[in-house]
Amino acid sequence: MEPPSKSRPTVFFLPGLFGDQDPVVEEFLAPVRAHLNLVPVTYFDWAGHIETDCDFAVLAAHVLAQIEARAPDGPVRMAGYSLGGHLVFATALALEAKGRKVESLAILDAPLDFGSLKGGFGKKLQSRIAQILRFNLRGGLASVISKCLIREPSWPVLRRLIPYRNTPLPFHFEKELDHKLTMQLVRRIYHNWWQRTLAEAAPLKARWNLFRSQEHEAYESEGLGWEAYCSNLKVIHVAGTHRGMLAPSINGPLRSAFVEALSTGTGPE
Repeated sequence: MEPPSKSRPTVFFLPGLFGDQDPVVEEFLAPVRAHLNLVPVTYFDWAGHIETDCDFAVLAAHVLAQIEARAPDGPVRMAGYSLGGHLVFATALALEAKGRKVESLAILDAPLDFGSLKGGFGKKLQSRIAQILRFNLRGGLASVISKCLIREPSWPVLRRLIPYRNTPLPFHFEKELDHKLTMQLVRRIYHNWWQRTLAEAAPLKARWNLFRSQEHEAYESEGLGWEAYCSNLKVIHVAGTHRGMLAPSINGPLRSAFVEALSTGTGPE
């Protein structure tokens, strides 16, 4: 990890469901690094969650510990995409509770309720058709197996599989299965933690920049549900869908606003 930069503000970046290996997020962040000293925050894979008894609060504590180790004092700036936005919120709450100043926050399209991203019947049907069109046998098989293994009665089986998780399989199937297990297990265990976090949350004092994609429905609130939890919320509309907003062909305005929000600590006006 590169040392902190005196000329570039240090920003802790929390990725989405796909973790710090997400190529779409990395492509978006690459040119941003010329302006911000982005410090990546890492998550557990499925084995890490199984070893910590699938308590998502342990991951949240792990995220907080990484930030405190790198920035033991002084103000903190953070940004998160999708699920990372929820973890940014929880981390900011924990820091403010300790008396730390959270100077600026930014989340990239993380609605308070991720169920809103599924949309209505039409959007769900389009998603199913797209999945069928890009279906591949390896991915489909990995998805079916992982959906069976992430159920709580199967967790002892997963625990036994941990020592063999890197064993090579035909067609690199172990990589596909590892990815699907992590993604689906996180989706399963995160919800209860998030509901407890919101139930105990007080409004954040920090300046909060929400980058809202065009994907959201007209009936959704301007702040995607965050209004009650962020007293200093600024909403910035950007082109594209939840994933498409990060595409190089359209993300120029988003990158500029993102850099400005985290460079000044106050967000663009």
